[in-house]
Amino acid sequence: NFTFTVDSTLPSSINLSNPANDVINSSSTWRFDSNATDFRGLSNASLYHNISGSWVANQTVTVSGTSGVVTSINVTSVVDGRYIWNFEWCDTSNNCNQSNSNFTFTVDSTRPSTINLLSPANDTSNTSTTWQFSSNATDGLGLANATLYQNINGTWAPNQTNTVTGTSATTSFNITNVAVGTYVWNVQWCDSAGNCNQSNSNFTFTVQSA
Repeated sequence: NFTFTVDSTLPSSINLSNPANDVINSSSTWRFDSNATDFRGLSNASLYHNISGSWVANQTVTVSGTSGVVTSINVTSVVDGRYIWNFEWCDTSNNCNQSNSNFTFTVDSTRPSTINLLSPANDTSNTSTTWQFSSNATDGLGLANATLYQNINGTWAPNQTNTVTGTSATTSFNITNVAVGTYVWNVQWCDSAGNCNQSNSNFTFTVQSA
C-alpha cells in the first residue's frame, strides 16, 4: 500500500524578534530575525519589506525543523526613512503564513539642524554669578536630549543634559556661582537615533568683578 499525507495547516507561532518594533537607528545595515513552528516541517522563510518603495520579498532562505526554527537575513545600504517588514514562513507542503502584524523600523542618519544659541547673547558681559543658557533646535524625526557644554571649570566639558521631545524644542540650563572670567559655551543636541550636532560657533560670556 502507498500512503499519503494531507497537510493544510499553516506554520504557526511566527515571531519577529529583531529589530524590535519601532526601532530608530542611524545604521544603514540591519539584521532581521524571525522564528516559527510547523508540525510537519518548515521549508523556507522569506523576508518582506518596503525599503525599495514596494512591498516585496527581499531574500528567501532554506530552513528545516518543526519547532522554534530561527532564521536571520541581513540587509545593507538602507537609506534614511521609515519602513515595515515581516517574514513569510512556508512548510514542506507549501502552506505559508506570516506574523499577524508587520514591524516598523526607522533609519535616521541625519543630525539635528537649525541649532540656535538664544541666550545669553554672544559676548554678553555683566557682574552676575548666575547664568541661564537657552538654545533651540529641530530634527526631522525627533529630538531626544540637549547637553550644555562650557569651560567654566577650565576644561571644555558637558555640564548638564536635559531630556527633550518633538521635532522642534527649546531648552534652558542654569549655572550658579560662576567665578569672574571669560568663558565659552555651546549646546549639543541629539536625536532619537543618536545623531548629535551643535551650533557652528561657540558663544562667549564674561563675568565681571562686582
